[in-house]
Amino acid sequence: MTLPLVPRPLRVSALSATFLASALFATAGLAEGLKTDLTAQVSFDNPKNADAAVSIIHGYQTPEYPYLLKESGLFDDIDYKLDIPIISGPQAQIAALYAHNLDVGHVGDNTAGFEWANAYTDWSAEGAVPAIYNIAGATSDQQPFPNGVYAWTSSGVTSLADLKGHTVGYNFGGNIYSAYVSALAGAGVTEAEVQPILFESNPLVAQAFKDGNVEVAVTGANFVQDLVDSGEVKLIASYTDLGVPGGHGFISRPDVLADPGKLAALQDFYARLKKFHAEWVPAHEAAYLQIQQTMNKQRPRVAAINYANYAVMRLYPVGNPAFIAKKQRIVDLAVKNGTLKHQRDVTRAYNPAFDAIVAENSARQAISMALGVRACAA
Repeated sequence: MTLPLVPRPLRVSALSATFLASALFATAGLAEGLKTDLTAQVSFDNPKNADAAVSIIHGYQTPEYPYLLKESGLFDDIDYKLDIPIISGPQAQIAALYAHNLDVGHVGDNTAGFEWANAYTDWSAEGAVPAIYNIAGATSDQQPFPNGVYAWTSSGVTSLADLKGHTVGYNFGGNIYSAYVSALAGAGVTEAEVQPILFESNPLVAQAFKDGNVEVAVTGANFVQDLVDSGEVKLIASYTDLGVPGGHGFISRPDVLADPGKLAALQDFYARLKKFHAEWVPAHEAAYLQIQQTMNKQRPRVAAINYANYAVMRLYPVGNPAFIAKKQRIVDLAVKNGTLKHQRDVTRAYNPAFDAIVAENSARQAISMALGVRACAA
């Protein structure tokens, strides 16, 4: 079952002046003290890249990200063009990447594996040319407010074993879908034994859940923590419980990685992004909260939850064998329950082109991933 989709998402640069003026007027006081000019233009222009021949279009799903990158100052002196369009939901990011409207898309860490399993040809075969790779990601196993499977206490669902027969909201293409198929496997049920409701994006999943239209939702803590605190909603299984690393996944195409100029630019971008996650975000809580409240109109409590989770995220090497084993497991589960088309080896879907840049921050994540694989297999 698929609910009606929301209108096609817009690029930030295409947002109307009326919409932006209204948003900024409503939250004008929140932007005080920020270096970043909160306007509709999300391009990283400076004197060094005024005549740059290399251009990178790097998608993100929600508008706070480019403004946080700008506020950090870490990207002020790049010598390549950088534009960040906002495209909501992993499916729309994938479509924009395939259409060559993006060089890099922002999705879940399992998205590339899903695309490989659904591809008409086997991209893992010798000599095959894939259409998509996962090239980088950011996650943490230390997030204090876990994403996962949540249920209304009034539904009677107290564990995964109770899912049979209940409505379950989710969206396809990223971490939410990974957790969804892992939850079904953990419950020992097929998709036909629950009442699945597919949404275009996770905010829509969360809204339907909060409105009481679904009994169980695979969603983020930031959407439902107030209900958890009140006792009306319960966390049934976290991403960690389900063997899903979660966090950000970044996908690209072979032609982008084959372009020497774009490859060098992305190497520089991810080196800066590594520093952004490891150093800038943990030291700038106030700026993060102000941008979240301004751009996404988040209540202080919700913004604080997002910050607590985001501040511990770090980039990790996608070529890590333990990480890939977790991705393969989820693809295998999704094929088994009939929601992905083909059994495929997705090892090569995770391209280590940038692993050397991010590896020094990721020793602990590698250990955690290995432990997670063993726990899931037990």
